[in-house]
Amino acid sequence: MSKFVSMVLFPGMLIHIASHYLFARLLGVRPYITLRISDEATRMGILLSSDAYRLEVWRILVVSMAPLLVSLPIIICLGELLILALGVDRMLAIVIAWLMVSIAICGMPSIADLSFVANHYLVKNPDIALAMIFGLVVFILGYMAYDPATALCGVLLYMVLIHIAAWLGGRVRREIVVE
Repeated sequence: MSKFVSMVLFPGMLIHIASHYLFARLLGVRPYITLRISDEATRMGILLSSDAYRLEVWRILVVSMAPLLVSLPIIICLGELLILALGVDRMLAIVIAWLMVSIAICGMPSIADLSFVANHYLVKNPDIALAMIFGLVVFILGYMAYDPATALCGVLLYMVLIHIAAWLGGRVRREIVVE
């Protein structure tokens, strides 16, 4: 059954891999493609080498989110084609709907893509990981003093301010000169 599902969702998987590879090549990130098809599941993705941790965060973010940047315009165009095809040919409409579903399921960023971005960000900014822990304290204090909605707004504001502070602090480059 899993091989059948893999074959049905193959166009989305192909777009997922192709978008990672295309954006990696465009941004100068060396891609390492791994394709492993097993009985349990089909796993496709791009693993970046250890030199990825030397690159800027925005490059890794763009390469990891490339399936989203490629899949959304394709799905929107296929949706317009589907509307046109419904009045002309039902078989063509079924094929277009199949492509849309395949791309919507497998053409988007995977959990591995999102976790790689989060891990890369935390490796580059370990102080943010410590500050995130205190987000729970901010929520509890806000919940005890106010209502849950205000506490949630306070936590979101706290997180945004932490990220802005880390970004502003990271912009200052200091050189140490030893004579």
